[in-house]
Amino acid sequence: MLRPLLGRQSIEECGVIMFDEELRELTDRRIDLANKYATERKAYGEVKSEIDIIYAAHILRLTEKRKALGYETGLIMLMAELGQEFQDSYKSLIQHYNNYKAIERMIDAVESKITANQSLMRFYREQEERA
Repeated sequence: MLRPLLGRQSIEECGVIMFDEELRELTDRRIDLANKYATERKAYGEVKSEIDIIYAAHILRLTEKRKALGYETGLIMLMAELGQEFQDSYKSLIQHYNNYKAIERMIDAVESKITANQSLMRFYREQEERA
């Protein structure tokens, strides 16, 4: 982990190499997460488009049964009518949505860690310059 400056130690003695390695690892992790995010977001978009097309094809018939029909209510009615295949598509939609939202939170956490490390590096450099 990171150690603070003790006395007149230089940044190199305190582990600037460790900072650099950790930042490199965090940056690589950020890139991996960004790629996973793009994949999940694309999959979500494809499933959402598929569901919207099916919904649009059935909306007139659904509104005959119920005049004030919301989107979610219409999806529930379609799940009841169209069966397992549509239910699987809807489950896939929800799963891809949850996955890309979780990846967003992980990206935010990694970015916070990167920012914290950069702040520590700046702090140590300022301390060294003052000494």
